[in-house]
Amino acid sequence: TGDKDTDFDVDLDGPEGRHVHVLLYAGDTLYAGSDAVTVAGRPGRLVALDPATGAADASFDPQVDGPDLRDGTPAGVYDLALTGGRLWVGGTFGTAGGQPAGDLAALDPATGAAADADLPTFDYPVNAVEASGLGVYVGGEFFLDEPAASAGLAALDATTLEPVPSFHATVPSYGELAVTSNAVYIGWAHFNGYFPHTANPPYYYDTTSTIRAYDPDTGAVDPDRTHRVPDLTGFTTVGDQLVVARRLQD
Repeated sequence: TGDKDTDFDVDLDGPEGRHVHVLLYAGDTLYAGSDAVTVAGRPGRLVALDPATGAADASFDPQVDGPDLRDGTPAGVYDLALTGGRLWVGGTFGTAGGQPAGDLAALDPATGAAADADLPTFDYPVNAVEASGLGVYVGGEFFLDEPAASAGLAALDATTLEPVPSFHATVPSYGELAVTSNAVYIGWAHFNGYFPHTANPPYYYDTTSTIRAYDPDTGAVDPDRTHRVPDLTGFTTVGDQLVVARRLQD
């Protein structure tokens, strides 16, 4: 019916302006990543919730924490991915699973403990993480040093989880990340041109965004799969197809 489920009740606590950034549903668990102080009474960067009631699973204790950025941006979890028995966590944080971490972590999805993986440390936030059979792709505002020098997009080997030395990309702007067998897509989505301070309706102005495609093996720009999309609000992939969402004009 679309009615609110009153049995699902979650309290979010922290300074004004804190958000839940990502939800990941996996079977009987709903993972929530945020920059809140607490969610459902648990430390709020990352929690596991009962999808029926919103109650927090106290046995899941990922211990994701600061520091905040120098500009005041709070530490938090921005994206999640689940594959191969690992819960991948991207964001702004210095510890995860009880171990030091540099904005990217791989955790046990049941307990939140750090997985046995030696991951690279990123110098600035990880905004997106996508895991696939090809490996793990990480997007954000970071620069990764040699031998896998890459800016804004990095590829980790599916077996060793080390940066792929042949993958070099320079991404001019971060955003959503989606992966197919023939391309890695990055685009600035979730901006629909809404501007409520204009004097008259419809309170929108036209925007055109670029979804850039990169070769999944080398990181080179793929111009044939790069698209300019008017009024882009989101995108995903179905198989090897790119599917976009746009703001309706009328």
